[in-house]
Amino acid sequence: MGMWGRGGAVAGVGLLVLLLVGCSPLNQGAVTIDSSLRLPMLVMTFCDGEGVRAVRLSEARLDNGVYEEVRTLWRVEATRPQAIDTVIAGEVPAGFREVIPLPADLPDELVMMADNAGDGGMAVEQGGGYFRMSELEPGQLLQDGDDRTLAGLRSDAERKCSSSLFGSLGLPPWLDWVAYAVVGLAVVTGLVLAVRARSRRRAHRANALARPPASS
Repeated sequence: MGMWGRGGAVAGVGLLVLLLVGCSPLNQGAVTIDSSLRLPMLVMTFCDGEGVRAVRLSEARLDNGVYEEVRTLWRVEATRPQAIDTVIAGEVPAGFREVIPLPADLPDELVMMADNAGDGGMAVEQGGGYFRMSELEPGQLLQDGDDRTLAGLRSDAERKCSSSLFGSLGLPPWLDWVAYAVVGLAVVTGLVLAVRARSRRRAHRANALARPPASS
């Protein structure tokens, strides 16, 4: 197979893999504080078939912009993934059991995350990441220190959960079909060029064998 034939076939297969796999959703969670209980609350959005198996609140330490979870302060677990929108630290959602009870006093530096599971392609974990209790305000969503909105989380989930490659990038899903056509053309072109190159090599060998030996 010639260079162009190999290149077309490889490019076509690579793009086809991207179209079939799509883009995996990333963090679709953020943290805020419950206005009445004054406790951290995790807010999440999901793709179809996804849910949470466990939620944890941990004491954290921040060093040079990287946080480390020191110890788990509270944890709940479910036997099956649960698509819950919010979890308040210390409150056990339906379908969960409390594994580690919440202590009376919480440190200021915390991490609140969910362990995800299900049929979707979301990240293994999602949540607010590192935050300080003293900086939380009711109605304000934080994700790794950045302000988020519920509409933004839902928009991210809608894009990232799309089975369409271009849809997951916020582009029209019909572009997938254009890409499929390009993939098909690239693969067919590569195969045709390969067949032609092989035929030329065979013809060249046949002509070489048919020539009479040179006289001495």
